[in-house]
Amino acid sequence: LASPDPQAFRPAGEPKNVQNPGIYYGNSSRDNVLMEESMKRQLQAVANKPLGNIQPKSTQLTPTLKQIRKKQTRKRQTHKKNTEQANIGQTSKQPGNILSLIRDKALNPDKAPNPNEQNWLTGTSYRIRNRTDEDISLKSDKNVLLETIDANSAKTINGERLQQVDQELLNKYIGTNKISCKTLEREQNIEYIVSNLTAKRISIKHNHFSTGLFLPAFGSRTISGKTLLEHDYTDWENQGLIKIEPAHTISEDNSAYGIFGLLIVALGLFLLVSIPMAIFTKVISWETIGIVASIAFVLMIFSVALAGRNLRSGMGNLIGWLKFLPGILLVLASGVGLPVLIVYFFGDGKSLMASQTFELGSLGRLMQLSFVSIAAMLPAFLFYLFGRQQVEEQKENFYREAMLLDPNVWSDNEAKNKYEPLLNTVFDTGNSPFSVLLLVISTALLVMGWIITISPIGLVRQDATSLIDFFTPVQTPFTFGFLGAYFFTINMIYRRYVRADLTTKTYAYITMRLLVTLILVWTVDSLPQFSSSSALETGAFVVAFIIGIFPETGLALIQDQFKLITKQKTEQDSFSLTHLEGMNLYDRTRLLEEGIENIENLAHHNLMELIARTRIPTPRLVDLFDQSILYLHLGLETDRDDQKPGNGENNDLRKFLKTLGIRTATDLLKCQDVLNSYLGTEKDQATLRRLDVIANTLKDDEWLNYVQNWRSYSSSQKQTVDDPYHFYEAVSESSPEGPAYTGAAG
Repeated sequence: LASPDPQAFRPAGEPKNVQNPGIYYGNSSRDNVLMEESMKRQLQAVANKPLGNIQPKSTQLTPTLKQIRKKQTRKRQTHKKNTEQANIGQTSKQPGNILSLIRDKALNPDKAPNPNEQNWLTGTSYRIRNRTDEDISLKSDKNVLLETIDANSAKTINGERLQQVDQELLNKYIGTNKISCKTLEREQNIEYIVSNLTAKRISIKHNHFSTGLFLPAFGSRTISGKTLLEHDYTDWENQGLIKIEPAHTISEDNSAYGIFGLLIVALGLFLLVSIPMAIFTKVISWETIGIVASIAFVLMIFSVALAGRNLRSGMGNLIGWLKFLPGILLVLASGVGLPVLIVYFFGDGKSLMASQTFELGSLGRLMQLSFVSIAAMLPAFLFYLFGRQQVEEQKENFYREAMLLDPNVWSDNEAKNKYEPLLNTVFDTGNSPFSVLLLVISTALLVMGWIITISPIGLVRQDATSLIDFFTPVQTPFTFGFLGAYFFTINMIYRRYVRADLTTKTYAYITMRLLVTLILVWTVDSLPQFSSSSALETGAFVVAFIIGIFPETGLALIQDQFKLITKQKTEQDSFSLTHLEGMNLYDRTRLLEEGIENIENLAHHNLMELIARTRIPTPRLVDLFDQSILYLHLGLETDRDDQKPGNGENNDLRKFLKTLGIRTATDLLKCQDVLNSYLGTEKDQATLRRLDVIANTLKDDEWLNYVQNWRSYSSSQKQTVDDPYHFYEAVSESSPEGPAYTGAAG
């Protein structure tokens, strides 16, 4: 027989209608007779065949029909096994021993196959959970207490320990669903990194001792697999509150890919310059171009081979670099090709290349060309050099900050489910045609600006005595306005680069800023105070430079001239962002890109979206929101007589609060009880009653609870949570508004 088939035990003419082999062997006399007859036929059939390596160890394994009946009667009467029957039962479990299986079934007609039997493996740990309301004791065959599992709890037990437990008792618990077991896929001889995915300190209980495994908020620890299996970590992992990873994962080295990317850029720059020179002049030969290109290709292959330790990751990074290649080549074409063509056709380039001597004029023109290319391409190259491979790290940092801010988010998984769609829209790759077009346009505008500023066109100056003569800017308001705009641009790009905030929107703003600056400079230069005498006397160059940095300066000059002509007064925004402490020029510019022009816009903007998009440090941005909420509720009145903002009663109230150290909305709420107990003059009492009303109106602000949640973190981070199933209850109790504290904005 290939396998024991219960249906084969029935006579040939008997219908095979039994569906469950587990209840096939019944207690009725008819079933016993049928079973005995079929067993007799099976014994005779097996006796006529050579058994080979499955020959029974003892002749006692081929019982007679009389012995079978005697064993059945003894089983039904006593329900016990003697030593010989136990040995037979053990032998019957060996696969392929047909005679042993038949005898075991014959001697145990009431015993059905047990699907709950477990094979406890040495070196493996198991998660045993008690599903009842009473403690369960696991004892050995000799009635020795080995383990106790508390009611409605679980314990991790290794395979060696479970092998000592009475298997019949253990299988009975499993079969009746009193306990459940799960194999833990952690190895004892491997180190693991256990990371806390919550904003609270947690304690993972030990299976035998009272001291648990402490993990700080967002922290991690490296422990051995043996130590890990001694702790009750599975419930924390199932709840998504911790993450366990092997500690021996190879950290990826991106240096080889950086070299590969630099080789691509260098080769593209070389080909872009050398090919036109080989076509129009004979300064460089095609053989030289081929040799340099071959060497570059060999070095690129070598760098890819160095990074090939992790082939799949290496190919992914290589494909990522190749996706940037079209954009990089277009930027090179506009940043290098455009000035090369201008100098060649309009900057006496033909005669310089045809000259057999390399004089000061040739060197000066070459340095002008190099300076224009580098200054124009630097902003775009910073975009490509920006660590886009760090996007995942930036997302993780955002999820952590979201747990500290959002009162409705308590774990990393919840933060990902809620904010991952937002981050996917924020972190663009820069590979779209529109992104590449913005980079190329901004680079081309910078090239044109520098060409006009240092003017590398016309014949080379023969009276030049030093290289400084080639970098003296043309003194016009236009050029100084461009210099001011470039000064602001390069500082903004660097700040964005440091903050990891370089997006294609940045280069759209650069393009807009350059055009607005030029328009304002042209307009201001035509004002009477700047057109009556020379530019040096009126300071038009300085004004043009300042307009490049602060375009609102030029707009203010135009508005003043407008008031002199029309005698009309212009409105001033009393809620300007400049009233907020810590607000600087670049932060105002960044917020303006998001459509935030004043305090009211800031207080009612989406805080989480602003954190994701602007990369302004979250503590600073939260403080700005906190200030703007108070400013908005206090109000900044404008005295209509002199049109100076902030000269009203509300401004006096703000100054009064500043003298008390209250500068934000959360400060006012924290000090509300202290202010109410303050005994002062009657005027002071009226002011305090007014502050009490203002404090009550603050509580329904849509983003105040987010700010309060951020502020309260420092005071609640010392709390330790030791139960994963009560984690959310513990966190809710520590919220600023108690267990019922929920966020108003999603």
